[in-house]
This record gives sequence, structure tokens and C-alpha cells, in this order.
Amino acid sequence: MAKVTLNELVDGIHGRIGKNGKVVLRTRNGKTHAYIINNPDTAPPTEAKAQTRRNLALAAAAAKSIMADDTLREQWQQRFDKNKGNARKCSSLRTFIISSLLTNP
Repeated sequence: MAKVTLNELVDGIHGRIGKNGKVVLRTRNGKTHAYIINNPDTAPPTEAKAQTRRNLALAAAAAKSIMADDTLREQWQQRFDKNKGNARKCSSLRTFIISSLLTNP
């Protein structure tokens, strides 16, 4: 992160600067920092991205229904507790369900 040393003339500058607004000046705890940001990709999604989003939406919907059913939730909770030491570090049961559904359809 770049540090900016300001004099009294430009001490009040903050926000985006530059032609495309890619440099942002922020002041935190009395120190001003410059951040470079990238503009989001506005191109239409490729078929692969669209398919990934559909798969994620289906997995999230399935996880929601599993979490609502006490029997299924208990079965998944047992799997989650059993796999806590696994390389797939999931912080919650919901993320574990979604991750499992996406990797093992």
C-alpha cells in the first residue's frame, strides 16, 4: 500500500482521482493512503460463468432446504463434524453443504 505525504494545499483531498478514477485516497487515523482499484468487468458473462452461477444457485437452494429439514440437517452435521480436520476448511455447516454439493454432484 502506498503512503501519501500531503502538504496543507492538498490535505483535504479524498476520494477517486485521475482520468478513470483508479486511484482512491483514504484517510484513516490521521494517515492518508492511496489505493489503486480496478473497474469491474462489464462484459457479458461467458457460458461457463453463467453455468457456474446456475450451479451455485442450485447448491445454495439445496443447502437451504437441507438446513430446514431436521433429519437431513443432522445427517449433514455429522458429516461436517467428521470432516472438520479435512483440507476443505468450511466455517459453517451451510458452506460445507454447498462446497460438498459443488464438488460431488
